[in-house]
Amino acid sequence: MERLKCWVPAIASSTSSMLDEWEARNENRFVFEIDVNKEFHAFTAEVVSQVAFGSSYEEGKQIFQLQEEQMLLVSLALRSVYIPGFRFIPTKKNKKRWRLNKEIRNSLRKLIEINGNECESSRNLLGLMMLANKNDEEEKMGIEEIIYECKTFYFAGKETTANFLTWVILLLALHEDWQKKAREEVVCVFGLHKHPYAEGLGNLKIVSMVLKETLRLWLVGIWTLVFLWNICSDQMHIQKKYFWNISSDPYASVSDVRLIQQEQNIPLEPKRIL
Repeated sequence: MERLKCWVPAIASSTSSMLDEWEARNENRFVFEIDVNKEFHAFTAEVVSQVAFGSSYEEGKQIFQLQEEQMLLVSLALRSVYIPGFRFIPTKKNKKRWRLNKEIRNSLRKLIEINGNECESSRNLLGLMMLANKNDEEEKMGIEEIIYECKTFYFAGKETTANFLTWVILLLALHEDWQKKAREEVVCVFGLHKHPYAEGLGNLKIVSMVLKETLRLWLVGIWTLVFLWNICSDQMHIQKKYFWNISSDPYASVSDVRLIQQEQNIPLEPKRIL
């Protein structure tokens, strides 16, 4: 847990930089649009790169970009008709997938070699794994296992977190009363212009409730068969349907959400589309 606490300042700094960038785009306009899903994917890539690779986070971001391309190819393949053995045929897409996999593995090997010499003073995830690899002779991890774990950082850390944050923002936008309560709690705990610190996070009861409720309502996993239905509120109708939540597509998690202004509140029964 102490290791996790030391990452909070870096995460808070990255968040502050993102918000400052949003303010710069505002240009004193009262209303302006931001694609938060795209922004959160870039944000989580930077944060996870810093946490996972430390000083080598720029190289880490490149690896994440390669994995995003690879994941998109995989999602396209899964949407196609399955032909046994087709993935071994040297088609254009298969060749690109093989090339991306080779580049990712080679880049990770270089990072492992760099962190192998600095692991004793390193606080990032890769450095901690390398340190455990040196100290524990009985349960020593091989290079292939470390490469696999590094690739998992992307799927478990970047994609799901970005999707989760997108749903949180959507729900807070739809429920401004809870948005106000959460903002007041954050200001009360941390102050108006101060960065969050690890010890104060446990005092964010309302924010914690919002996060947990978001996870209950919207699944953020990479591969999830989601059953959703029509929801009707006073002025807004959110129409959803069955879909495969393939989060390698930056917009797959929210692409099936259509906000339709309603002149009248028409009650809708949950309806299975597919």
